[in-house]
Amino acid sequence: MTFKEYFNIILNLLKDWRVIVTVVVVIFAMHSVCKIVNYKKKPKKVKKSKLLTEAQAAPQAQAAQPAQAEQPKEGEEEKK
Repeated sequence: MTFKEYFNIILNLLKDWRVIVTVVVVIFAMHSVCKIVNYKKKPKKVKKSKLLTEAQAAPQAQAAQPAQAEQPKEGEEEKK
């Protein structure tokens, strides 16, 4: 067989609808499998616990508040 005959056979083979459909299905399957294998979940966002944020905010809030007047104790009221 000459190169020209091989070329005609290969060209007729590639033009066949069954070969085209098979190639498309195989490419789609390979793409899907690669997506599944390489899938990575997004990491969950770490939420700060409310106790930690409140504990950190409490000293700042106390410093910002105005000083309150002291209330006399029970024993001191009687002395006055």
